[in-house]
Amino acid sequence: MRSQSIASRFLVWFAVLFVLIAVQGGGLQWTINKHQNLFKETLTRKECYVGLKDALYQHNLWLRSFEENEGVSDASPLAGTEGLGCAFSGWLSSTDPMEGDLIAEIKTTHSEFHESAELAESYFESGNRVQGMAVVNGEMKRLSNILGEKMYSYGKAVDQEISLLKDKIEQFKRIQSTFLYLLTFTLIMAAGMIYVNLKNCIINPLSEISESLKRVNVGDFSLSVAAPCKNDEIKSLSKSFNEILKPLEKERVLRDSLKIMAGGYNLDSILNRLLDLFIARGDAAAAAVYLPEEKSGDLKLIAVRPSPDYWAEDVIKMDGSCIGPTSVSCGNVFLSRGEEGWNGVFSEEADCKFAAGFPITYQESLLGYIFLGSNARVTGYQVDFYTDIASQLGVTLKNIKHFNATQAIAKKLEKNNRILDSQKRYMEAVLRSSVEGIYSVDKDCRVRTWSNGAEHITGYKAEDIIGGRCGDFLTHSDTEGNILCDTEQCIFAVLNLGGDDYEAREMLVKTRKGFRIPCMVSAAPIKDEFGQTIGTVGVFRDISKEKENIRKIKQASEAKSEFLSIMSHELRTPLNSILGFSELLGEGVAGELNEKQKRYVNNILYSGGHLLSLINDILDISKIEAGKMEWETSSFDLVQTAGNSMVMLTERAERSGINLELDIQEEEIIVKMDERKIKQILYNLLSNAVKFTPEGGRAGLRVKNKGEKLYLEVWDEGVGIPREKMDMLFEPFVQLDGSLRRKHEGTGLGLHLVKRMVELGGGSIRPESTLGEGSRFIVEFPNEVFDGA
Repeated sequence: MRSQSIASRFLVWFAVLFVLIAVQGGGLQWTINKHQNLFKETLTRKECYVGLKDALYQHNLWLRSFEENEGVSDASPLAGTEGLGCAFSGWLSSTDPMEGDLIAEIKTTHSEFHESAELAESYFESGNRVQGMAVVNGEMKRLSNILGEKMYSYGKAVDQEISLLKDKIEQFKRIQSTFLYLLTFTLIMAAGMIYVNLKNCIINPLSEISESLKRVNVGDFSLSVAAPCKNDEIKSLSKSFNEILKPLEKERVLRDSLKIMAGGYNLDSILNRLLDLFIARGDAAAAAVYLPEEKSGDLKLIAVRPSPDYWAEDVIKMDGSCIGPTSVSCGNVFLSRGEEGWNGVFSEEADCKFAAGFPITYQESLLGYIFLGSNARVTGYQVDFYTDIASQLGVTLKNIKHFNATQAIAKKLEKNNRILDSQKRYMEAVLRSSVEGIYSVDKDCRVRTWSNGAEHITGYKAEDIIGGRCGDFLTHSDTEGNILCDTEQCIFAVLNLGGDDYEAREMLVKTRKGFRIPCMVSAAPIKDEFGQTIGTVGVFRDISKEKENIRKIKQASEAKSEFLSIMSHELRTPLNSILGFSELLGEGVAGELNEKQKRYVNNILYSGGHLLSLINDILDISKIEAGKMEWETSSFDLVQTAGNSMVMLTERAERSGINLELDIQEEEIIVKMDERKIKQILYNLLSNAVKFTPEGGRAGLRVKNKGEKLYLEVWDEGVGIPREKMDMLFEPFVQLDGSLRRKHEGTGLGLHLVKRMVELGGGSIRPESTLGEGSRFIVEFPNEVFDGA
């Protein structure tokens, strides 16, 4: 159907209205004319009837005069009239009869009356009065009465006709009023319809357009114009206006969305405000944003409107479907209630008919999804709008991620700066307080830091040396006086060439006054993030006093050793005599001894032997400390030596009820070692095992030859050693518990001597112990000890 313009539509309306008004106006005019004609006819009848009555009255007067005068006389009211001078005759001759027969009868009777009057007048003229009066009183009065009756009938007919005319006039008045009412109603209805049509089709849309223009002027493009009229210019104008508003509204909402997305880096706030904007637009009744979880990559519900109850799952599995998208190729998702996949997004409580999903992407990478639920399909520019929003949100998510990463880096940098600042203050404090010389140089050997200790040792102030070349101030040489600066042996040359830490070594450092003082110097390279050496930090310590103290300690140690050696010899000479004579007494050389005397002699022998062992231990320690003890190797059978060591303690073990066990798989093990020291090592370890094993316990020795190494293992089921005191085992003159010293005699030198002798022979010793269960001491020697190795 072709579209009608407003002008053509209103022409049709005005044509219909004109026809209605013309018909009603014509009818009204007809009723008016009819009413006027009836009114004129009624007036004519009334005038005719009045004239008739007047004429009849004149006629009666004429009859009375005729009777009185016995004929027509000059004094008669009818004198001078033509013929008989009858007014009734004049009325009859001048009036168009309307009642037909009745008027004809009246005329006939009236003619007969006048004929009788002529007859009577002829009698009166002839002098025949009696005969004339007889005619008057007889025929003329009879005809006058008949004429009166006819006139009465005529008057009655005229009255009836006038009454009918009046009824018709009233009827036409009512018809005229009806036409007036209809015309008025038609005009009112036409005016109302024209007003409603104008209001709906022109005024309201124009008002809405005006209101929209006002809101557009302040930046609000959300108000669209309805077009209630069909197929007219206003509808076209409204549609065109709405089409203009759509991109403007899209641009405004995009601008608002961008403002939200650019309004900070709080992801929850941005997503919730965006969803509020979507709901406020009216495009959706429900909205949600899903973002991938870091570990599984599944889509997790992050933000939702109006309620989480609308949504089926908190997590949408990435199962390859478009409701669990695995790539951007799935694109936009459109669903209807009941369609496959609907229940994967919305719950039964969701009051929505349609769903739309838009992928949040960044550089072809899927970052999440926006889902909308509505009662109308999202189509047209809305799809473009939400696609643009999702794309921009992808940029925002990346920006937030980068911002958070930047913040993390900034916090880390801030933390590192605080650490560096703290370290700087710490280093400054170290540089201020340290008595050691601390300095750093760059790759060009220019001094960058110089501590108070360095100032004190060398005499160079920091302000004098910082920035200068190290070799111009800090000249160092080896212990023989050879200058090392600017040589391959220089600390900085070694480290700059990629060397590792420069281990501490003694050097001579030249002071500002020209003295060379002995210092212990160490250094380490400063490397950049690529592992390249960019400088060196060094530490030097004045060891002049230490060297002097060492010299004095060495002298004192030598004097002590000399003293102990002399004293030991001085003590051993009489002690050996005492032990010798005691043995002779015990053997009865001087005579038989009683039990009491034997007990005294045994006590002398035991105590003297213990004292001799102590003196020997002290002499051994003195030799070791003086560097005079040597490892004297010779070939011997270790199996036999081990057996002899066991025999030396067998009697003692039996007295304590301790079972000594020897475990050696080989019949012979020939080694090149110091036999006397090996025997002393085994004796000391086995003596401790017997000493600390309770009565009825077990102890023993295992010898293992594994080809590459030789193992000597002494074990016991004694009291065990606490873990926290293991490090004190090999300290001289130390026993782990004062109660043990009281219960078990000893000086605490045995294990110390064992360790020193084992290390002198190139071996090692390690203890293993469980408190309350016993201990093991494992001595390990390399394969060089085997004869022929």
